[in-house]
Amino acid sequence: MRRTWMLVAVSSLVVASLVGAGSGSVAETRPRDHIGAGHAVATKGATTFEPNANVVSTLRFGTGRIVVESGDQVRWVHRDSDPDPHSITIVKASEVPESIGEVFAGECASCDQAAEGHFAGGGLVRKVEDDDDGEFGLDGPGDSLWLNPGAKITSVVSAPAGTRVRYICFIHPWMIGTIKVA
Repeated sequence: MRRTWMLVAVSSLVVASLVGAGSGSVAETRPRDHIGAGHAVATKGATTFEPNANVVSTLRFGTGRIVVESGDQVRWVHRDSDPDPHSITIVKASEVPESIGEVFAGECASCDQAAEGHFAGGGLVRKVEDDDDGEFGLDGPGDSLWLNPGAKITSVVSAPAGTRVRYICFIHPWMIGTIKVA
């Protein structure tokens, strides 16, 4: 767990340069099918590191804002060149970092809950559900998917119509996305 948070801290150095670089408006879109059937979101970007000089991360979710209907499946694909895994962790709106300081703060109860769930029992659990209703679906804070390098995972978005679900990668917390459930 300590290594994960250290990776967050080191990788987050880059965000300072990215945050100040400007942010264009990102339109909400239905995910385009570049990865297979149905809705799909791929990770993109890379991380470079030069000791005592430079850390740059362009890691991101390729489609940051998507629109799906409740019950739709979304396929998540690790397509970036970084060797680290990612999480797709549902968080409260207040837990989405909005500044470099918030990225470094690491204060995300939903992320901590998901991280504990992914490693419960000493092994890796690829899908973590908060409500234990027996059916996994992304619908509330603490629900989380684990995405290894080169892997893909599919999950139902089970949040009710009319909601907006926010997700981040708790390993790289500047990787942020929104699901609008139509």
